[in-house]
Amino acid sequence: MNNKIYLENALTLTKSLSMLYINATIESSNEETRAVFYNGLLVNLEMQDDIYQNMKDDGYYNPENIKTSEIKKALKKLTKDE
Repeated sequence: MNNKIYLENALTLTKSLSMLYINATIESSNEETRAVFYNGLLVNLEMQDDIYQNMKDDGYYNPENIKTSEIKKALKKLTKDE
């Protein structure tokens, strides 16, 4: 396997784990448990960002910047539809 596949799998796993941590944090029965899950979520999000940065640096993920005019156009359309 190549590095791209490993990074994609790692990113998918960290995204899934984030959802588990979010749900566990929300459903926690006390503050101590909630704090443990919340801290786990923060660590996991940092790992996720590191993986994303590695993918970006290696050229596997190339996000495009969206123009402000395009964002305003989309917002106008969304508010018009309401």
